[in-house]
Amino acid sequence: MNKDALYKLYITDDLSQRQVADKSGVSHGTIRHYLKKYNIKKNKSQPETSRNPKRCPSCDTTKPLVEFYKRSGGRSGSWCKTCMTNQVVARQRRYKAEAVALKGGCCQSCGFDKYMGALEFHHLDPTTKSGDIVRFSKGPHDPRVKAELDKCVLLCANCHRMAHAGMINF
Repeated sequence: MNKDALYKLYITDDLSQRQVADKSGVSHGTIRHYLKKYNIKKNKSQPETSRNPKRCPSCDTTKPLVEFYKRSGGRSGSWCKTCMTNQVVARQRRYKAEAVALKGGCCQSCGFDKYMGALEFHHLDPTTKSGDIVRFSKGPHDPRVKAELDKCVLLCANCHRMAHAGMINF
């Protein structure tokens, strides 16, 4: 089998090994043998994006494969990176809103409730802190998260800083 012809069919024309075998009139095993002999390999870790566009069902747009996260096993995910990020952010905001509601919905020092992004969870005893509440994968109704929230008070950003400075005590 001619090396240049094999390279053209397998790499340039992007045919599978079986398609090259059918087109060349030889067996699949023969093609595998010559690909190994000539050390011809496709770079599967970095597919050429212009040849492999994929449609994201969330935003209904077609994007290159590099715009999709890789799953275990090397396959690309269903949603594009932008949609996945938006989904994660929305879930984290929903979880925080539920946790804020569980803790009363406002700063326990000054009563601030205008912007949820400014509300933070302050551990009354920092030595009992078992992790960052936002990083838990389950919502605030999960027993681990609920136990962690029970160790906290809800404060606005300003009151939280003052609590750490020792200006406010709980």
